[in-house]
Amino acid sequence: MNLSETENETKKESQIEYVLEVGPKLWLAKIDLNLLREQDLNARTMTKSMFDQLVRNISNREALESLPYCAETKRGIEIVSGHHRVRGARAAKLQEIYVLIDRSGLTSDQIKSKQLAHNAIQGMDDPQLLIRIFGQISDVNSQIEAFIDPEIVQAEADSRQLVDIDPQIEFSHVAMYFLPTQKEDFDGIIKRLGQDIEAVYVTGEYDFEKFKASVERIKGIHDIRSLGTALSKMVEMCNKYMDEHPPDVATPDTVASEEEEEPKEPSEEDV
Repeated sequence: MNLSETENETKKESQIEYVLEVGPKLWLAKIDLNLLREQDLNARTMTKSMFDQLVRNISNREALESLPYCAETKRGIEIVSGHHRVRGARAAKLQEIYVLIDRSGLTSDQIKSKQLAHNAIQGMDDPQLLIRIFGQISDVNSQIEAFIDPEIVQAEADSRQLVDIDPQIEFSHVAMYFLPTQKEDFDGIIKRLGQDIEAVYVTGEYDFEKFKASVERIKGIHDIRSLGTALSKMVEMCNKYMDEHPPDVATPDTVASEEEEEPKEPSEEDV
């Protein structure tokens, strides 16, 4: 090893601080992000929205709350599990993070095996308990940070049994969560319509069927999967329509007058 290689090795060691041996040849270490090497292939994927939320979570905490698992090899410090966490840390502008480093001398096959195992062996969420815990979060920012799929919330809401309702009455139960921007848009429409509406909305079953059909139509036309996004699109379209048709042009009275009246039965005088 020449002088230049020796200096590089010394520099690398100074960028890794081995803090504690938590198991046989398994160390908790503080390391410069530039020293971490990703695997050539990684089967675990993450959507952009999920990764963006991960970056926000890391930025807010200025640290990782779940440590990547790495291995010390001839190629350097290789990431075995935690590629997205490391990428998120870089995107959050962190310089150093804590990781677990395996110094047992793992082979390439062992690294690949552990990489797949860490991705594959994980527990499953109980949907009812997941929604129960999520429902106990009162802060909107914390709800966003949890990154619970809205479709899971909706599916569980659809499966819940309602109580204190007359079983003789046919009804549909819909739960909606409005984030700050969406709520402001929705409240704006209510004010423009001149309605004094509180948090509970009741309508007929027939109207609800029309509402569902409209939502599905919007989702199909605009290639939308999320119910929340579809509702936001409906709000946007409603606002656009009211901008183009001011209240003095499109009011309930004028709309009613434009509708065709049903033909009346002829009276005796008409005959």
